[in-house]
Amino acid sequence: MITALPRIAIAVENFDQAMSFFRDQLGLAVADISASSATELGAKIAVCVPEGGSNIEIMSPCDPEKPLSQSLSRFLDRRGEGLFALMLESPDPNTEADDLTKAGLKVMPLMPGAGGRDIHPNSTHGVLIRIYPENSFDRQEPRTKLDIGITGIISVGVAVENLDGATAIYSDQLGMRVLESRHDGQPGTTSRALQPLKGACVELFTLDGSMLGEGLNQNGEGMKRLTLSAPDLSACYRALIDRKVEARLENDRIVIGSPFLGGARLEIVSRKGF
Repeated sequence: MITALPRIAIAVENFDQAMSFFRDQLGLAVADISASSATELGAKIAVCVPEGGSNIEIMSPCDPEKPLSQSLSRFLDRRGEGLFALMLESPDPNTEADDLTKAGLKVMPLMPGAGGRDIHPNSTHGVLIRIYPENSFDRQEPRTKLDIGITGIISVGVAVENLDGATAIYSDQLGMRVLESRHDGQPGTTSRALQPLKGACVELFTLDGSMLGEGLNQNGEGMKRLTLSAPDLSACYRALIDRKVEARLENDRIVIGSPFLGGARLEIVSRKGF
């Protein structure tokens, strides 16, 4: 049983610059665990740890002999920097992997040194999903903080060709509950939000008429939007401008130009939940 969506991962080329962007410009608390992760996993990793929501992992390959580093390098070579993986949690990832295999999803062989199991993006509409044990990140890691009010991840937007087919994967197979379906404010564009018991939502988007359509045509299905939350949107916007962040107000949200998300959209809204 999938119980939570506690974090997402971003693959980057320049680890220090990416960590600085999320820490110094977006004001997120950051736990730098690269000293241990580089040795154990072959990748530099830092975890952005907002006070009230799901985490953002920054990953950069550093050891071509290690499987995680190889996976990150392949992603960067094919797609460039961007949203790399969706992390889910389960009481027993191996049992969950067996159940998903029986249901027809492509579960990848256990990666040496990995703490969880991977579902191939071909089975989940372009999204690499990693299933970890519950409470798999220790929030007590030392972290730096320059707070401007961002409290966590609200949702991860996934562009798909077949909304009903994708919904069946994320609800029937991964066990997420469907929260709502809605038109996304543009003709012919529909989205559907799903959520595990804890953590952020997955918001599935159709393509027709969507702002995400161009990106999908270029890169295929997959994660195209990351939505964060902040209770005081005006104060957050002023703080971002003060920090020289490329940001603009667009209706009820802040849209941020991020050099580390490729073609994906980074935005901030004021609501606490979907």
